[in-house]
Amino acid sequence: MQIAKLHRSVYISSKSRTLKSKILRPEFFEQLLSSKTVGDIKSFLQGTDYGSFIGGFEDSDIYEGLEDYFYDLFIKVTTGLGRREKELLYLFFIKRRDIIKLKGEIRKGKDYELRLRKIDLSYIKQLKESVGKLPVSERREAKFIIGSFYDLQNLITAVKLRIIYRSQPEDVYPFILPFGYKTGYRLISEILSSSSLSDVSRILKDIIGEFSDFVSFRKAVYRYHIDQINKVWYGYPFKFSIPFALLRLKEIEIKNIKAVYEGKKFRMPDEEIKKMLVGV
Repeated sequence: MQIAKLHRSVYISSKSRTLKSKILRPEFFEQLLSSKTVGDIKSFLQGTDYGSFIGGFEDSDIYEGLEDYFYDLFIKVTTGLGRREKELLYLFFIKRRDIIKLKGEIRKGKDYELRLRKIDLSYIKQLKESVGKLPVSERREAKFIIGSFYDLQNLITAVKLRIIYRSQPEDVYPFILPFGYKTGYRLISEILSSSSLSDVSRILKDIIGEFSDFVSFRKAVYRYHIDQINKVWYGYPFKFSIPFALLRLKEIEIKNIKAVYEGKKFRMPDEEIKKMLVGV
């Protein structure tokens, strides 16, 4: 039984490392930015693993192709995982996407903020319970991948609402989620008591480094998150966090591809599109 489990772990980890070697490099995004039309973007993508999933040139072909690729990748790297590991990855990647769609519908109704909060808290509870079911040896890296993801979400939410939109702290707290790795209630409270980005930069400099505007702040937060993810590629080579890290890196990559596609579609200057890219 243990030998079979080890062989399964070796296979999944090896497959994930091979797929990681195909993650698109900054040079590829420079090529995408050189595109004159959205058709050029599709042509560039044809030479990547995404190519076989993108059938036409319509917006729906691009978006659906990228999503189909991700779901196919999810199946590839989770097939053979144990039930508890697969459950956590399903919650983090698939159910989270379903919840985002559901919340988009709820925002059209009345009293949506309270309903959104209930959904978020229920989901976070499920995530924490799922992490708690993992073997002790796997919990730590799962916590810092998920925790740094919610650091990212909470920091961007806090800064955007408090500093950019000037919301009052009491109006921001309901949007902060009770999960994190290096941030917590005390640090978020300090940010919400701030009145400028320079104050926030001082508070966060030991976690994400210094920044001067919202664009550099957002890039710094994503870089911090990606750095936490990339820690799993070192040490013991056959572990559950490796396919977890791969899926999250590919999710960010797809986000960047969509940013370039949308920027070109709306004829944005390249410098403005670059501001939307993270980790490249």
